Amino acid sequence: MSWSKMTARSRTVAWAGRSALAVLGGVSFPTPTHGDEGVHPGKPTTFAVVGHTSALTEDGLRLSKFLDDVNTHMTDAVFILGDAALYDASVVATYREHLDAPVYFAPGNHDLEGNRITRTQKNLGYLQTTVELPCCSFVLINSSDGAAQIRDFLDESLSAADPDTPTILMSHFRVWDDTLLSPGPFQHDKSYRFSDLYDAIDGRFDYLFTGNSKRQYMSDIAREPGFGKQNVNNIYWAGMVGSMVAYSVGMGDGDPRAGYVTVHVAGFDRFEVRPHHVTWTNEDIVGEHLIVPDTSGEATRAPSDLRKWATKRLGRKHALAIGFLLGAAGLIATRRLATRLRRVRPR
Repeated sequence: MSWSKMTARSRTVAWAGRSALAVLGGVSFPTPTHGDEGVHPGKPTTFAVVGHTSALTEDGLRLSKFLDDVNTHMTDAVFILGDAALYDASVVATYREHLDAPVYFAPGNHDLEGNRITRTQKNLGYLQTTVELPCCSFVLINSSDGAAQIRDFLDESLSAADPDTPTILMSHFRVWDDTLLSPGPFQHDKSYRFSDLYDAIDGRFDYLFTGNSKRQYMSDIAREPGFGKQNVNNIYWAGMVGSMVAYSVGMGDGDPRAGYVTVHVAGFDRFEVRPHHVTWTNEDIVGEHLIVPDTSGEATRAPSDLRKWATKRLGRKHALAIGFLLGAAGLIATRRLATRLRRVRPR
């Protein structure tokens, strides 16, 4: 049973019972199957979640500064969730050697393009894996794979998960988000709908973390004239699917700042997400020269803008026809309202 499905009384009993065993009986609980250096069962655990660091890998100084910042939080583990140049052996070596904590990976679509998949698997030693820490059980999936393959791995992994701790799904794609879909596996976006995985996830996971934030909803500094949806201050966002809390983390282009989160688990039901960022400028406010007003969106338009948009999208004749019909409908509605008001006017 996932932790979120347990009652408050059950959680209290589980916590008290486990603590009593540890104190009175001298029982030691299983150590992690991955990365047990510096992690001691029973102590509060902190882990970092990072996504989309590929832009930083093009600048060694920025990557080093970013990893140094992650190290300041003295985490017990770091999870890098894809689009992180994992096909480059030297970059993977930098992550593992520079970070003070054990580091684990979930590959992204850019890590798996063409023959990169072979190199990424060789560099990591896996494309999907599980991690056990004292606080939680983690399942890291290859979200570029097909739904059937992902379901098989989930069934296999969850059979070995600790039922007394929260279970966390880690991936690159937001598996719950069907905004963009590709026609097949190992393409730019995921190839399945969330409904294809939901019954394999619901009630079995408490939290979802992904590393492909921003791309469908906002951009970075001005790249497209008139796009206007920059939000470089965004570090992560959260949503809920059923009883599961879903976090989307990722830095986009990582410029003018690069973000990540740390997650502190002080108890079975004490789960705190904290945002952090490293900036490459001395300005807290994004400079005006980096922001482009939204001139192509379809929301909150002045009437003149709406006419221009309709003409562009529908053609002049269709736009005029629709405008005439809307005007006529408005005139008829106004006359009917006036007639009703005259009928109910007191004499």
